[in-house]
Amino acid sequence: MTKKSDVYSVVKTMLADRFGMQESYVKSDLAFSAFGADSLDVTELIMELEDIFSIQIEDEKISHLNTVGDMVSYIYEKTSEKVVK
Repeated sequence: MTKKSDVYSVVKTMLADRFGMQESYVKSDLAFSAFGADSLDVTELIMELEDIFSIQIEDEKISHLNTVGDMVSYIYEKTSEKVVK
């Protein structure tokens, strides 16, 4: 089972690499807009996370994923659902 801290670590590393910043800058309450991410950046990020975690993020949920913490929580829930099923 994936731990929430593991999901956070992957997302944090990915964002730091993608936007050229130190991982220590990436916090749960940080909005994607703080990275200078536009809608294309967020779409690419979501597609990459879907591949990494073998999940599907529903289109209607994407607009509610505004912060790093939102994304981590959602991915954690989705990966946990896969284990339960």
